[in-house]
Amino acid sequence: MASKRKALSIREKAYVIHAIENGEKKSDVGRRLELSHSTVATIWKNKEAIRRAELEGKSSKKLRKPKFEELDQAILSWLKQQRKSNIPISGPIIKAKAKKLAEKLGIVNFKSSEGWLGKLKHRHNIIYGKINDEALDIDTNVTTSTGESEPPPTIQQALDAVKIIEKFLLFNQKSFTAYQEMAKCITKIRQS
Repeated sequence: MASKRKALSIREKAYVIHAIENGEKKSDVGRRLELSHSTVATIWKNKEAIRRAELEGKSSKKLRKPKFEELDQAILSWLKQQRKSNIPISGPIIKAKAKKLAEKLGIVNFKSSEGWLGKLKHRHNIIYGKINDEALDIDTNVTTSTGESEPPPTIQQALDAVKIIEKFLLFNQKSFTAYQEMAKCITKIRQS
């Protein structure tokens, strides 16, 4: 058993649930992944909430909702629009927009602090920075072996492909490493 506390991600908890559902004993899963019996039991008890969080694409380790959920969703929607328009985004810009949206939504006691921004970024796995001009010039059409051009896969097609690989790893992998890499891929695809 592990002597230090481990904070498992939603993806890792889902891995535990899948292993148990596929016939592995809880004690064997705990031993193999170096988790205590109580940790495995708690994950199993909360399996429905963990599944919902996984389907919603949540990446945080805890299933806590933000204090201002409506503002959170408004900011995410605005961020997606900015990304589609290839507009660079920074922390001060997000904080200023959040303050305006909070006023618009009638939220009185909201402060767009660095702490709030950090939690928002962590909760939704937000990464921002300057958009590289070279990235905008990339040809997104893929050429097949016959020389014909075909459009790139859709986000849904990419997610489906990753889920198939993820299932393969679930049954053929003894550690979280490859599974965690797949989780990173899914997050990047969802951010597209």
